[in-house]
Amino acid sequence: MKTSQQAIVTKNTSAKICIAKILVAITALLATNATYTNLYKFASAQETVTKQQQNAGIFKYGTTRLVLTGDKTGALLFNLEKKWKVYWRKNTINSLPTEIKWKNNNSKILWPVPNSFSLLGSKSYGYQGDVVIPFQMQKKQNAKTNAKVNFLVCREICLPVQENLIAEIASTKEQKKILAALKRVPQKYANYDSNISISYLPVNTNNGQSITQNIKSENKTQKTFAVKIKGKITLPKQQLLKKPQIIVEENYKNSSPFNINSIKNNNDQITFQAEGQLVNLAQKYNNEHELLVTIFDEKNIQNNYPLEFKVIAKLAPYNEAGLNSNLFKSLASSSLIGLIIIAAIGGLILNAMPCVFPVLAIKIASLNNAASTNNLKHLRQALIANAMGIVCAFLILALSIIIVRIGGQKLGWGFQFQQPIFNAILVCILVILAADAARIINIPFNTYNEKGDVKKLSLKGEFITGIIITWIATPCAAPIFGSALSAALAQKPEVIIIMFSAMGIGMATPILSAAALPKQTARILPKPGPWSEILRKILGAVILVVAIWVLTIFAKQVSTIAAVALVAIIGATIAVANLSKINAYQKKSQKNTKIVFAIVCIIPLLFALIITDKLNSTNKNTTANTQNSESTWLAFEPAKIPELITKNNIVLINITADWCLSCKVNEKVVFQSRHVKQKMQKKYIIQMQADWTSQNNEIKQFLQKHNRYGIPFTAIFAPEKIILLPEIFSVKKFLNAIAYAEKLRTTKK
Repeated sequence: MKTSQQAIVTKNTSAKICIAKILVAITALLATNATYTNLYKFASAQETVTKQQQNAGIFKYGTTRLVLTGDKTGALLFNLEKKWKVYWRKNTINSLPTEIKWKNNNSKILWPVPNSFSLLGSKSYGYQGDVVIPFQMQKKQNAKTNAKVNFLVCREICLPVQENLIAEIASTKEQKKILAALKRVPQKYANYDSNISISYLPVNTNNGQSITQNIKSENKTQKTFAVKIKGKITLPKQQLLKKPQIIVEENYKNSSPFNINSIKNNNDQITFQAEGQLVNLAQKYNNEHELLVTIFDEKNIQNNYPLEFKVIAKLAPYNEAGLNSNLFKSLASSSLIGLIIIAAIGGLILNAMPCVFPVLAIKIASLNNAASTNNLKHLRQALIANAMGIVCAFLILALSIIIVRIGGQKLGWGFQFQQPIFNAILVCILVILAADAARIINIPFNTYNEKGDVKKLSLKGEFITGIIITWIATPCAAPIFGSALSAALAQKPEVIIIMFSAMGIGMATPILSAAALPKQTARILPKPGPWSEILRKILGAVILVVAIWVLTIFAKQVSTIAAVALVAIIGATIAVANLSKINAYQKKSQKNTKIVFAIVCIIPLLFALIITDKLNSTNKNTTANTQNSESTWLAFEPAKIPELITKNNIVLINITADWCLSCKVNEKVVFQSRHVKQKMQKKYIIQMQADWTSQNNEIKQFLQKHNRYGIPFTAIFAPEKIILLPEIFSVKKFLNAIAYAEKLRTTKK
């Protein structure tokens, strides 16, 4: 038994020893495996780092890698040095776009909303720092596949980069970055979802050319033209933006983003204005262009997904005369009070028109007389009398228009300068005023003291002065005034009188304002002194120049012989009056002075009437044809305009007159401009000019047909459109109108 028990114990001990040995062996094996596992992990990590270094594209200003997040998804990763950038899908210099080229696959880049920056003097869009650009592939793609990546890296300069990259699996950290970038990729919305509308107007660039460059792509000749666009976006429901930002680009790969000039946010409605270039295919002429509009919240991009719309931008109606056209449309249905307000504004604007320049000397002379009296009461009365003279002149014009209209005719604005008799009488009056300023004769209106200074201003003289300056200053229409005039002439006689009175009050507003504040006016006006006599003679010389200008108009209407004879009789009469040696400043000679002055006025005026009637060769209907010295203007033949338009031409019509200084300003500033001359050399632009210095029924009917009763008149006739320019316009305004007409012309090809 003992031996058996000992044997069992020995066996148990041996088993324990075996188990212990086995445990030791297992422990040792596990330890060895752990070492091998750690070594494997380390080796694998080293291998991964080596592979990432091999797979990354290392260029001078950063690195780029190609990673995959699924069978058909991935991202292009950049790590750029400070201030270096890569472009968004469009760039402003039409250079190398960012693209990924696989051997047997195609990928589409999903562009996150970019940042804006200034590069080479223009606004651009792109990314900087750690950049993540996701993409989708057409077919499944495995890791370790090669792809060519092209992109442009920019700072002050732009450098093209091309890298051969090996795709790899994105890490967990990289996948989080890619998901964040995907949240910044705009969601696509249809036009009807957002109720978005965009219109565009062609404009000219600074060099006067609308077409700025040619592009050859896909065997098609293309041109770009500068435009301004206006857009209105109604956002989808529950998509309100606190600080909206907009990117507008044409849906064409070589086009550039537009420069956004303004954005206005009103709850769910956003309006914006931008400028840029549209691509026009030579084989396809139309007035519609597809745009991509990206809109996002600058303050909350991650949680408020950006939106992207495809929009058809349509050619907008050209704003024919700016404020003028809009006013004319509203005037037709306005109340009488509205008509009166517009008429008063139009009259006020006349004070700033070039046609007022000839009367500035007379106005200054009148104010110089006002400064000669220290009596504020007399000063106020004189200014009011001058203002009433202006209003009375408008009433005389209104009555003339009404009387002629009752007879079955219509008068245009500035008709008084078309009458040789009026111009002859005006020459007489101006020469007499100039002679009075030079102390050759004396107009016995004001009361003088013994020193020859003005003691009391003559209300009669100031009233007549107001009439004269109005008749001289109103041959030309003005912006707004032209609309008010057209609306007035379409009214009943009593409304015409009311509106013309309002025009007169508007023109007299500066003088009435001075009369309302006589003390302040007296302080502003210079005190009389020795300089006053010098100024008086200078003003007399200026008035004489104005008289010569009117005399040239008279000579063209009648004849040179008539003009010479008129000057001779005026000069002879003034010389006789001067030889009478009447002392104008002594009370005892005031009566004789008035008699002499009456003779000085009556004789030339009677002679003017006689000579005008005998030698007038215009027959009230002179030819409208005229050409300038360079023969760029053709004869005015309105009957030919439809035929020329049918042949896809653009016809420029300009109606002018020798008495219209505003017309002369347009001709000098605009039509003589280098850019305009260059544009007018186009064979398809036909220029016609009409001269309305004398009466001409054809011109009058042409103006009335287009709701104009005065000049300047400038119109551009294009296919299916007539562009009426305002009375005074700039080179830019004119070239923009031509650019719009050119767009209409190309549509018809």
